[in-house]
Amino acid sequence: NFLFHVIKLVLFVSIIPVFLIYFFAPQIAIFIFHKTQLTSVFELIAISLPFFLLHEIAVYYFIATKKLILFGWFMFIVPNVLFFTFIFLFRNDSINAYNIVSFYGISFLITLIIEFCFIFFKQINFSKPQFSYKKTLNASLPMMFSGVMSFLINWTDVLMLGSFSTEENVGIYNAAFKVG
Repeated sequence: NFLFHVIKLVLFVSIIPVFLIYFFAPQIAIFIFHKTQLTSVFELIAISLPFFLLHEIAVYYFIATKKLILFGWFMFIVPNVLFFTFIFLFRNDSINAYNIVSFYGISFLITLIIEFCFIFFKQINFSKPQFSYKKTLNASLPMMFSGVMSFLINWTDVLMLGSFSTEENVGIYNAAFKVG
Protein backbone atom coordinates (compact mmCIF):
# COMPACT_ATOMS: atom_id res chain seq x y z
CA ASN A 1 0.00 0.00 0.00
CA PHE A 2 2.89 2.35 0.74
CA LEU A 3 4.27 1.61 -2.73
CA PHE A 4 0.99 2.76 -4.33
CA HIS A 5 1.07 5.82 -2.09
CA VAL A 6 4.60 6.74 -3.20
CA ILE A 7 3.89 6.07 -6.88
CA LYS A 8 0.87 8.40 -6.83
CA LEU A 9 2.85 11.06 -4.98
CA VAL A 10 5.84 10.88 -7.33
CA LEU A 11 3.65 11.01 -10.44
CA PHE A 12 1.80 14.04 -9.06
CA VAL A 13 4.99 15.89 -8.06
CA SER A 14 6.75 15.02 -11.33
CA ILE A 15 4.10 16.88 -13.30
CA ILE A 16 5.90 20.15 -12.52
CA PRO A 17 9.36 19.29 -13.92
CA VAL A 18 7.80 17.40 -16.85
CA PHE A 19 5.81 20.45 -17.94
CA LEU A 20 8.67 22.86 -17.23
CA ILE A 21 11.19 20.85 -19.25
CA TYR A 22 8.71 20.12 -22.04
CA PHE A 23 7.40 23.65 -22.51
CA PHE A 24 10.74 25.38 -21.95
CA ALA A 25 12.70 22.91 -24.11
CA PRO A 26 13.37 25.53 -26.82
CA GLN A 27 14.70 28.00 -24.26
CA ILE A 28 16.88 25.34 -22.59
CA ALA A 29 18.24 24.19 -25.95
CA ILE A 30 18.94 27.70 -27.26
CA PHE A 31 19.91 29.79 -24.24
CA ILE A 32 21.83 27.18 -22.25
CA PHE A 33 23.23 24.80 -24.86
CA HIS A 34 23.06 27.07 -27.97
CA LYS A 35 21.74 24.15 -30.04
CA THR A 36 18.20 24.40 -31.44
CA GLN A 37 18.29 20.75 -32.54
CA LEU A 38 18.21 19.70 -28.87
CA THR A 39 14.65 20.99 -28.40
CA SER A 40 13.05 17.68 -29.37
CA VAL A 41 15.57 15.83 -27.19
CA PHE A 42 14.56 17.84 -24.12
CA GLU A 43 10.88 17.26 -24.92
CA LEU A 44 11.56 13.53 -25.09
CA ILE A 45 13.47 13.64 -21.80
CA ALA A 46 10.49 15.38 -20.20
CA ILE A 47 8.12 12.69 -21.44
CA SER A 48 10.50 9.93 -20.23
CA LEU A 49 11.05 11.45 -16.78
CA PRO A 50 8.14 9.60 -15.08
CA PHE A 51 9.54 6.28 -16.37
CA PHE A 52 12.94 7.03 -14.84
CA LEU A 53 11.38 8.03 -11.52
CA LEU A 54 9.08 5.00 -11.33
CA HIS A 55 12.04 2.77 -12.21
CA GLU A 56 13.95 4.19 -9.23
CA ILE A 57 11.00 3.49 -6.95
CA ALA A 58 10.68 -0.07 -8.24
CA VAL A 59 14.35 -0.97 -7.83
CA TYR A 60 14.46 0.41 -4.32
CA TYR A 61 11.30 -1.54 -3.56
CA PHE A 62 13.36 -4.65 -4.32
CA ILE A 63 15.98 -3.51 -1.81
CA ALA A 64 13.31 -2.84 0.81
CA THR A 65 11.87 -6.33 0.31
CA LYS A 66 15.38 -7.88 0.39
CA LYS A 67 15.26 -9.03 -3.24
CA LEU A 68 18.78 -7.89 -3.98
CA ILE A 69 19.26 -10.05 -7.06
CA LEU A 70 16.21 -8.47 -8.69
CA PHE A 71 17.55 -5.06 -7.66
CA GLY A 72 20.87 -5.80 -9.36
CA TRP A 73 19.23 -7.12 -12.51
CA PHE A 74 16.82 -4.22 -12.91
CA MET A 75 19.23 -1.51 -11.81
CA PHE A 76 22.31 -2.49 -13.77
CA ILE A 77 21.61 -5.18 -16.35
CA VAL A 78 18.14 -5.09 -17.93
CA PRO A 79 17.95 -1.39 -18.94
CA ASN A 80 21.51 -1.39 -20.26
CA VAL A 81 21.08 -4.62 -22.23
CA LEU A 82 17.86 -3.28 -23.76
CA PHE A 83 19.52 0.06 -24.56
CA PHE A 84 22.52 -1.53 -26.28
CA THR A 85 20.21 -3.96 -28.09
CA PHE A 86 18.28 -1.03 -29.56
CA ILE A 87 21.52 0.68 -30.57
CA PHE A 88 22.78 -2.54 -32.19
CA LEU A 89 19.49 -3.21 -34.01
CA PHE A 90 19.22 0.32 -35.37
CA ARG A 91 22.93 1.00 -35.92
CA ASN A 92 22.48 1.38 -39.67
CA ASP A 93 19.83 4.06 -39.21
CA SER A 94 20.92 7.58 -38.45
CA ILE A 95 22.10 7.54 -34.85
CA ASN A 96 21.48 10.98 -33.45
CA ALA A 97 20.74 12.45 -30.03
CA TYR A 98 16.98 12.06 -30.46
CA ASN A 99 17.28 8.35 -31.34
CA ILE A 100 19.67 7.68 -28.47
CA VAL A 101 17.34 9.34 -25.93
CA SER A 102 14.40 7.44 -27.50
CA PHE A 103 16.23 4.13 -27.09
CA TYR A 104 17.12 5.03 -23.52
CA GLY A 105 13.55 6.02 -22.60
CA ILE A 106 12.05 2.94 -24.26
CA SER A 107 14.58 0.73 -22.45
CA PHE A 108 13.46 2.14 -19.11
CA LEU A 109 9.78 1.84 -20.03
CA ILE A 110 10.20 -1.86 -20.89
CA THR A 111 12.25 -2.39 -17.72
CA LEU A 112 9.55 -0.66 -15.69
CA ILE A 113 6.83 -2.90 -17.14
CA ILE A 114 8.88 -5.99 -16.27
CA GLU A 115 9.54 -4.64 -12.76
CA PHE A 116 5.87 -3.97 -12.17
CA CYS A 117 5.07 -7.51 -13.33
CA PHE A 118 7.47 -8.83 -10.68
CA ILE A 119 6.00 -6.53 -8.04
CA PHE A 120 2.27 -6.67 -8.71
CA PHE A 121 1.57 -10.03 -10.37
CA LYS A 122 2.06 -12.23 -7.36
CA GLN A 123 -0.09 -13.10 -4.42
CA ILE A 124 -0.09 -9.95 -2.32
CA ASN A 125 -2.07 -9.31 0.82
CA PHE A 126 -2.73 -5.62 1.02
CA SER A 127 -3.27 -3.99 4.34
CA LYS A 128 -4.93 -0.61 4.46
CA PRO A 129 -2.74 1.56 6.65
CA GLN A 130 -3.25 5.25 6.09
CA PHE A 131 -0.34 7.31 4.85
CA SER A 132 -0.24 11.06 4.88
CA TYR A 133 1.00 12.69 1.68
CA LYS A 134 2.10 15.68 3.70
CA LYS A 135 4.20 13.53 6.05
CA THR A 136 5.74 11.66 3.14
CA LEU A 137 6.58 14.93 1.35
CA ASN A 138 8.04 16.48 4.50
CA ALA A 139 10.24 13.44 5.05
CA SER A 140 11.38 13.28 1.44
CA LEU A 141 11.98 16.97 0.62
CA PRO A 142 15.40 17.19 2.33
CA MET A 143 16.49 14.05 0.48
CA MET A 144 15.20 15.48 -2.80
CA PHE A 145 17.17 18.69 -2.33
CA SER A 146 20.34 16.81 -1.42
CA GLY A 147 19.81 14.56 -4.47
CA VAL A 148 19.42 17.58 -6.76
CA MET A 149 22.54 19.19 -5.30
CA SER A 150 24.47 15.93 -5.67
CA PHE A 151 23.33 15.68 -9.30
CA LEU A 152 24.43 19.25 -10.00
CA ILE A 153 27.81 18.72 -8.36
CA ASN A 154 28.43 15.49 -10.27
CA TRP A 155 27.23 16.79 -13.66
CA THR A 156 28.30 20.45 -13.65
CA ASP A 157 31.36 19.75 -15.79
CA VAL A 158 29.35 17.87 -18.42
CA LEU A 159 26.57 20.47 -18.47
CA MET A 160 29.05 23.34 -18.82
CA LEU A 161 30.98 21.55 -21.54
CA GLY A 162 27.68 20.89 -23.32
CA SER A 163 26.99 24.59 -23.27
CA PHE A 164 30.34 25.48 -24.83
CA SER A 165 31.19 22.55 -27.08
CA THR A 166 29.71 19.94 -29.42
CA GLU A 167 27.84 16.79 -28.43
CA GLU A 168 30.74 14.73 -29.75
CA ASN A 169 33.22 16.46 -27.44
CA VAL A 170 30.88 16.02 -24.47
CA GLY A 171 30.54 12.32 -25.24
CA ILE A 172 34.31 11.86 -25.56
CA TYR A 173 34.93 13.79 -22.34
CA ASN A 174 32.26 11.86 -20.41
CA ALA A 175 33.59 8.49 -21.57
CA ALA A 176 37.22 9.46 -20.89
CA PHE A 177 36.32 10.80 -17.45
CA LYS A 178 34.60 7.55 -16.49
CA VAL A 179 37.43 5.42 -17.83
CA GLY A 180 39.97 7.62 -16.03
